[in-house]
Amino acid sequence: MKHLYSITVLMTSLFVGSVIKNLLGLPVPETVYAMVILFLLLYTRVVKYDAIEKFAGVLLGTMAMYFIPPAVGLVNSYPLIADKIIPFIIISVVSTILTFIATGLTVKYLVVRKDVE
Repeated sequence: MKHLYSITVLMTSLFVGSVIKNLLGLPVPETVYAMVILFLLLYTRVVKYDAIEKFAGVLLGTMAMYFIPPAVGLVNSYPLIADKIIPFIIISVVSTILTFIATGLTVKYLVVRKDVE
C-alpha cells in the first residue's frame, strides 16, 4: 500500500505540473512544475519524506536509462551540428560549472541556516 501511495503522490504532482504548464503556457517543462509542487508538499509536511523515499529511489536508480535515446539522437544528428561542436562543448562546461556553484552555495546556505535554528 505504501508503494501505491508513493506512486500516486509523484504522478499526481506530475499531472498537476502538466496542468499548470498548459494553463500558463510558459516554456517551462511540466517536470519542473511537478518538482516545485513536490518540494512544497514535502516542505509543508503534507507529504512525509519516508512515504515517497523508496519509490523515488527506484526512479533515480533507473534515471540513467532515460539518457540513452537523447544520446543516440545526438550521435545520429552529428553531421548537422559538427560545425557547432565547440560552442556546444563550451556551453556544456560553463553550465555545469554554474550548476556546481549554485548547488554549493545553496547547500552552504541551508547548512548555515540549519545551524542557526
